[in-house]
Amino acid sequence: MLVKIADCFSVTTDYLLGQENKITIDVSGLSINEIAHIEQLIKDLKNK
Repeated sequence: MLVKIADCFSVTTDYLLGQENKITIDVSGLSINEIAHIEQLIKDLKNK
């Protein structure tokens, strides 16, 4: 059941159990250029 919940929310089971704090972003359907923009935004936010 835990695996099904993790799949539903696109997270790992470790994340659901509080063992991991990484969050993933589904970029399927985006162009390489759009993905690069998102990556740059994340880098900029981390440097604040």
